[in-house]
Amino acid sequence: MKIFFDLDGPILDVSQRYYQVFLAICKRNVVLGKEEFWECKRERISWSEILKKAKVSIPKERFMKYWMCYIEMRRYLILDKIQPYVKQVLRFFGKRHILYLVSIRQSKRNLLWQLRKFKIEKYFRKVVHCKHTFNMPWKEKARLVMEFLRPKEDGLMIGDTEVDIRAAKIAGIKSIGITNGIRTERILKREKADFLISNLNEVFQILT
Repeated sequence: MKIFFDLDGPILDVSQRYYQVFLAICKRNVVLGKEEFWECKRERISWSEILKKAKVSIPKERFMKYWMCYIEMRRYLILDKIQPYVKQVLRFFGKRHILYLVSIRQSKRNLLWQLRKFKIEKYFRKVVHCKHTFNMPWKEKARLVMEFLRPKEDGLMIGDTEVDIRAAKIAGIKSIGITNGIRTERILKREKADFLISNLNEVFQILT
């Protein structure tokens, strides 16, 4: 079977990177702590509302321009941490299935740099990415997934956001929503993922 992994969330804990980029854009003049900020992101609260909660008066358009510029800089990427059980899961299933990494990133160079830093690139048959689009990004992600699937071929998406779950539905494959990433269990339930897990170790209960 072909298994498609999202990167940010299921494999990498990106919470510190997101918060530090947020602080940098807002000149650290915010009243929103990391935990509250991250919970807002996980609940899919809009950037406009987060900026309002933080009492920051920067226009959303300018904020988003800086965000897209900063979020994949290596000085911030080094803040990411690998999630628990990642290497065990990739090592085990990489011997039994074909693994792909499908990520929404602007820079493939920095994406590969980060995979090599964590020594996990070797587990994937192919690493593909699409640039972020604010207009239905799940369609672009589904297109990438379908490039590697034959008609009616079994596949599985493991992701942590509505983008992953919707992409899996368009591609006609099953989805596993993981709740320790960028979205809460409530959001993933609403998207009707086929399975919900709290960490990657629980994939063993589904696939073995």
